[in-house]
Amino acid sequence: MTINMLKINRIIFLLTAFVFNIFIGVLLNFITPENAITNPFESENIYMLLFGALIAAPIVETFIFQALPFYILTQKKYKVPRFWLYVFVSSIIFGVAHFYSLWYIIRIFFVGIIFASVFYLSKLRREKAIANTIFIHLAHNAFAILMYLIFEDIGN
Repeated sequence: MTINMLKINRIIFLLTAFVFNIFIGVLLNFITPENAITNPFESENIYMLLFGALIAAPIVETFIFQALPFYILTQKKYKVPRFWLYVFVSSIIFGVAHFYSLWYIIRIFFVGIIFASVFYLSKLRREKAIANTIFIHLAHNAFAILMYLIFEDIGN
């Protein structure tokens, strides 16, 4: 396979993951009770919010919640982790770390499934798993901030 074809496949893979991520978010919006989620964007300086959500969180959280569980579960005594075991462990840890409210933990658990899947599948595809997961995380956070800013302006 040529290098250009690999780049196109990677772009399609990441876009598919992002679209699925948005779909899950919209679906969860329909089942989440009103006022059940505390807004993580409230009372934040916009520059700190952007730095935290678009730079710090994707990098730090990818290492802690996707890479670390993967590498722990791939130690010789465990061999290669089963896909769903890794995804479940990673997503539970990721969700619980976002403890704004119970509903937020549940929502972020499902986001964690996407991030862990991207990481695991990128490893299988011999791609840059950390870079792919950081990119999807950044895109997710950017979309969430954009939607918050749009709908906050509409509500005010």
